[in-house]
Amino acid sequence: MKLKENTTYHYDDDSECLTIINGTKMYSIKDTNQKYHWMLQHNLFSDEMKAFLLKNNLIDNLSDDMTVNSRSWFYFRDRLLSTVKSARPIKNILKNQCFIIIGCGGIGTVVLDNLIRMGFENFTIVDGDIVEKSNLNRQLFYTCYDVGQSKVKILKDRLQQYSFNDIKIHSCKKYIKNSTDLASIAYDESEKKVLVVNCADTPFDLVNVIGNFCMQKKYTFVYAGVGIETGTISPIYDGKNPYKVIDVSKERTLTGSISSNNMITGAMLSQKIMDYLFKQYFVLNKEIYKENIITFDKFGN
Repeated sequence: MKLKENTTYHYDDDSECLTIINGTKMYSIKDTNQKYHWMLQHNLFSDEMKAFLLKNNLIDNLSDDMTVNSRSWFYFRDRLLSTVKSARPIKNILKNQCFIIIGCGGIGTVVLDNLIRMGFENFTIVDGDIVEKSNLNRQLFYTCYDVGQSKVKILKDRLQQYSFNDIKIHSCKKYIKNSTDLASIAYDESEKKVLVVNCADTPFDLVNVIGNFCMQKKYTFVYAGVGIETGTISPIYDGKNPYKVIDVSKERTLTGSISSNNMITGAMLSQKIMDYLFKQYFVLNKEIYKENIITFDKFGN
C-alpha cells in the first residue's frame, strides 16, 4: 500500500499548520505536530489515515502486477479505485473484451490503434472499401503502396506486425447495409462481451441498423462522426441505456476532412470506451451515457 503516483502532498507552515494533499481533489488536514505529514513521508499510516486515503482514492492498494506496457500499467494504477486490491479484473477485461469496429477510415483506424495500445486483444474489423490516395491524409497504417488493396487486409497484416500485444484480429471485407450483414459477423459465443463501434458514415441509416441489432444481441454500442467544425461521439448504449432510433433524414456526407479532427474525435471516443469498460474499477468523474460534441474552432479556448 502506497500513495498513488499522481498524489502529492506538502506541509504549509504559513497557513494554519495544514498538510495539503493533492489527488483527484485537494484535501487540507489540520496537522499541528506534522503527524500526518510524517506518515505520508514514510508510507506508514494509522488506521484513521488509511481509511481517509482509501475513501478518497489516494493510495495504490494493488497486491499483484500484470503484463502490459509499463506506462499503461502506471496509468491504470493511478486511475483505479483504492479499494481495488487485485489486477485480475483489469487483466480479464483487456483479454476477453471483444470489439467489432465497422468502418476502417479516419476515425476507425484511430480507435483501433488506441484500443490496441491500451492493451485490448480481440477485434473484428469490417470494411468493404479499398485504400485510395484520398484516404492518406487522415487514415492510419495505410501507405501509398497500399492503394487499390483491401483496407481490412492491410490493417490485419500491419497491426499484427507492430502490436506489442498478443492480439487476435478477424477481418471482414464487407459493406454493412442491413441486419443480415451484421449477423454474418457477430460473435457466436453468447458469453462473449462485445462492444460494437460504428465509424462508418454510409449508408445514412446505418447507425439505426447497427443500434437495433446491438440491442437485440445485447451488445454494447457506440458511434462517432466528424465534420468540418465538429466531432460527435454518441452516448454508450447498453442494457442500462438502450438505443433509440434517431432521425438521419438531414444527414449528409462531407468531402473535406483532415487528420487532426479525426484524431481528436477518435482518441476521445477511445477514452470513452475505456472509461466505460473499467467504470466499476476506475475513479470516474465523467458521464458516459451522454453525447459529446467537440467544437474544433473553440477547442482549447
